[in-house]
Amino acid sequence: MAALALLGSALLGITGTLGGHLVGVYTEVSEVLRLFGWEVYRTFYVPTFTLVAIAAAAIALVAIGLWGARAKARAYDVQAAARA
Repeated sequence: MAALALLGSALLGITGTLGGHLVGVYTEVSEVLRLFGWEVYRTFYVPTFTLVAIAAAAIALVAIGLWGARAKARAYDVQAAARA
């Protein structure tokens, strides 16, 4: 839970930084992000990589979900056959 809380806080801070950049209010968080290699001021000019990353993540998550559903169905079939 703590890790999810930290992740949520980080994402909220990043979202605020990007939104602040759009309206002209700059924060120190953008400097920290720059140290990690993320240039906040170029984010909106290079959306192609972001779209590719989102598409890849979506495909991976769907594949994991299908794999898990099939594994669960097989396990259920094995248990039902053992009971019969």
